[in-house]
Amino acid sequence: MPLVLVTGVTGFIAAHVAHELLSNGYHVRGTLRSIDKGEYLKSVLPHPENLSFVVVKDLIDEGAFDEAVKGVDYVIHCASPFHYKVQDAYKDLINPAVLGTTGILKSVAAHAPSVKRVVITSSMAAVRTQTPTNPEGLSELDWNNGAVEGLEKQGASTPPGIAYPASKTLAERAAWDFLKESPRSFDLVACNPPFVYGPLLQKVTSVDEVNTSCKYIADYLTGTTTKILPIAAGFVDVRDVAHGHVRALTVPEAGGNRFILSGGSASHEELVAVLRKAFPDRTFPPAGETQTSVPLREINTKARKVLGVEFRTLEQTVKDTADSLIEKLKI
Repeated sequence: MPLVLVTGVTGFIAAHVAHELLSNGYHVRGTLRSIDKGEYLKSVLPHPENLSFVVVKDLIDEGAFDEAVKGVDYVIHCASPFHYKVQDAYKDLINPAVLGTTGILKSVAAHAPSVKRVVITSSMAAVRTQTPTNPEGLSELDWNNGAVEGLEKQGASTPPGIAYPASKTLAERAAWDFLKESPRSFDLVACNPPFVYGPLLQKVTSVDEVNTSCKYIADYLTGTTTKILPIAAGFVDVRDVAHGHVRALTVPEAGGNRFILSGGSASHEELVAVLRKAFPDRTFPPAGETQTSVPLREINTKARKVLGVEFRTLEQTVKDTADSLIEKLKI
């Protein structure tokens, strides 16, 4: 079976991508920063005998992926920071996202003639705009140029709410530009999920180690968040994101395309309502106290038709996320 390189394999999305690949008979080579992190992953993934690791200490280093890409058939590039602990927008978010993306493409072009396709984990943050091209909602035609303009104005001090979408926009644009520069032996697919929830496969020992999206749910479960946050945005289950990535590898017509991997849009009022119904013995912030704007629709028609992804509901996604957090962290 084909060998697939998955970058940042111990991350939330990447671990599920590896799970999906291994479940479907692929061999997986995962990049990680230290080899000891891989042992836990082998204990929770199927067919661990088909999983190997290669250390990439810093994805922005020149040639960081040169050895990792050799001999693989496909690449799924998941490694990119998503957090709000930002002191320097360029150092903490922009450079890792952009240089990591262009770095792996350069390594594939120079050292991996066997690679047929590269799939990158982009984000709805790279799509989101207040003036969508399609009047029905956000589509693959849209780009978050506003975040990039905000970064250009504010520089290193750009707040994370602007710096993160700018990092995803610039990284994805850099990937497409790279392929335009000259003919390549491989093509490219970008997967654009919104807030990603779902069961955790990665190792976590405290709420602070939980990925950014799922931490919202953890903080509602523990009572750390005492008022419903005024957030209304897209959601998707990580298992559907993983399935979309793997389908994007081999569906011929997927090449050269972006795909919105979104299960729909929801407010935190709706998210907490699911938690309140699923866990009636717990106390959650009261309903009706938060003013939230109506989120733009995220059109997932292309992913459903081309990739064949069927998306889980908000109810199942949130409930399964909460169950996983409670089991792993005993919260």
